[in-house]
Amino acid sequence: MCDLEVDGYGTSLRDQDRTARKQHRCEECSRKIEPGQRYSIFAGTFERDFFSMKFCSRCTKARRWLGTRGHGWQAGEIRDWVRTCAETDGVEIVAQAKAKRLAAAGGV
Repeated sequence: MCDLEVDGYGTSLRDQDRTARKQHRCEECSRKIEPGQRYSIFAGTFERDFFSMKFCSRCTKARRWLGTRGHGWQAGEIRDWVRTCAETDGVEIVAQAKAKRLAAAGGV
């Protein structure tokens, strides 16, 4: 397992999936979240300060994947951490994603 550490201590208060009623922006990758698209809202505390963030569905999956690997996450670092963990843990995320897209498109 890779050795990524979050600087500080945080507590999760809410991790909820929603459907957008108005436009939002993902606070990880800055993509627009359009009305009708799924996104997640994550709220918690970090070193006693409250925060709330919105994530597009792609960044939500990446953030939750880190959790399944036993890692925390830090805003703005999720994509890099997933890449590092995938390389360190020997998980071939890119190959899996390509295979999944091919299967969904009617290939292999």
